[in-house]
Amino acid sequence: MTTQASRRGAGGVMFALPGTSDWADRGRVVDQMVRRASSLGFDAWWRRAENAGFCSAPIQLTGTDRFGQERSVWVRCNNRRASVCPSCSDLYARDTWQLVHAGLHGGHHHMPSTIAEHPQVFVTLTAPGFGPMHTTGNDKNGKHGRRCHDPGRSGYRRCQHGKPLWCATIHGDDDARVGQPLCDDCYDYTGHVLFTWHAPELWRRFTIALRRLLDSHCGPSVRSPAVSASTT
Repeated sequence: MTTQASRRGAGGVMFALPGTSDWADRGRVVDQMVRRASSLGFDAWWRRAENAGFCSAPIQLTGTDRFGQERSVWVRCNNRRASVCPSCSDLYARDTWQLVHAGLHGGHHHMPSTIAEHPQVFVTLTAPGFGPMHTTGNDKNGKHGRRCHDPGRSGYRRCQHGKPLWCATIHGDDDARVGQPLCDDCYDYTGHVLFTWHAPELWRRFTIALRRLLDSHCGPSVRSPAVSASTT
């Protein structure tokens, strides 16, 4: 199939009840579910949603086959944020667990169980910042409820565009603002794109330097370590 265009389509998991104790509202949702399930074309819609993994924001790819007929297919958005797509976020988390567990313990995914006897280090490398962003997290006591950018600590400062550089909101994990810049004009989008583009080469050079450093400390008799990466 020759893909001509792609656009984000509408979708969603229709069987999640709202977080409310109002049984009347829940009854209306159940009625909508029953009407949808008994409507014409539901089976076709269900198969299409199932093929896309019940993604909340599937992407529709349209194109023509070798006979010139127009075809379309729906694929996952593969967004890692649960606030955007719970289905794809859950799949990503499960896949990540499988990779980490197989690499540490072995015994599945073609990894021998003897790999657990090898010394391993799980290091998280953080990319450079490209501008202040809305964040969420725990306070110093480990309780969820830390303010995004507490003005009591950073002050009521504004950027060169007049936008506030503080945010006293306590964002939830599913808040769509988390990860978004405080000021779109200040955020270094170009630097972000360039860093992402050059990340493979940066990682290659880093692993070369790391192996040389370990060889210099451990000596040539030690087998060269295996270094792998998982982008998050």
